Amino acid sequence: MKNLKPKFKLIIFFLIFSNIFNFLSAKNTDKFSNSKDLSNYFSGIVAINDNQYQASYNYLKSLNNLEESHYSYSQYYLHSLVTLKKFKDAANYSRGLERKKLDNFESNLVTGIYYLENKNFDQAKIYFKKLKNQNQPGTIQNLLSSSLNSWSNFNDISSALASLKSLPNRFENIKNIQEVFVYCYFDSEQADDAFEKLTTNININYSRYHFFHANYLISKGKEKKAKNILQSSLTLYPRNLILNQLQTDLSQKQKTNNEFNCKKINHIIAEILFIVANGLSSQGNYAASNFYLNLAKYLNPNFLSFETLYVENFKMTEQYPEAIKIYEKIKKIGSDYS
Repeated sequence: MKNLKPKFKLIIFFLIFSNIFNFLSAKNTDKFSNSKDLSNYFSGIVAINDNQYQASYNYLKSLNNLEESHYSYSQYYLHSLVTLKKFKDAANYSRGLERKKLDNFESNLVTGIYYLENKNFDQAKIYFKKLKNQNQPGTIQNLLSSSLNSWSNFNDISSALASLKSLPNRFENIKNIQEVFVYCYFDSEQADDAFEKLTTNININYSRYHFFHANYLISKGKEKKAKNILQSSLTLYPRNLILNQLQTDLSQKQKTNNEFNCKKINHIIAEILFIVANGLSSQGNYAASNFYLNLAKYLNPNFLSFETLYVENFKMTEQYPEAIKIYEKIKKIGSDYS
């Protein structure tokens, strides 16, 4: 994997150089008061792509109103704010972009997520609806737009399942996961069977969702069946941390540090954001992965296993001090993470 690092960084710097060339060609440099501002802007971009978010924030914060002449600035700045967990600042900045008619997919997503977490569901719906016209079919943004609009407008189980049919065909596996959560959300008697059907699919590795199945059964007072599911799933996936830890928590009768309630929309949307973050990480897009991952953590801060992807992203970009800090937090989940 280390042999891929120079190539990956070369691609990143090529993209940044292309960004610079287009920027200069557009004659936007007059928006900078001096060469230091120009240097700060591009240093901020490089820092983001190196997962150095405090540095990127420091560079970009000094450049006021640059979004009026350079579209990408607001996206980079939002990435810095979200990854530093400055969610209120990110929401305020996003609403400022809206007032200037400069809002984009990321800014409306941040505002909608902010309102959702603060239980202002009507406002959240407004911003999720804006996402519909700010993405291309078949993209990750299209998946998120369709998912968020579906989950924020569910009335009953039939309309919910029908609404999920609008998800892009290329995301069939994610659609299957969301359908199971629909049964769980509406407290359907079919939820148990839906989880079992999902996790026994021999064509796709849904091992993570044995945890959610067992967690659901525990919430229904069916601890014995939950233990049986964990035992059988660990036979297939003996090194799965989240399954091992839940089994340990049950055997020691202790509270889990991976809280998930399928009756809470913010928890479900957090899991959808995690899936997106995980996919982006597997493609080497660690900066975008961390953006969506931190939104997931904002919506469900008590699901500490999200941190495992975070530490992997920092390791892959060789940000070892940050990775070590997160690992110390991960150890608090339980003995199986130590």
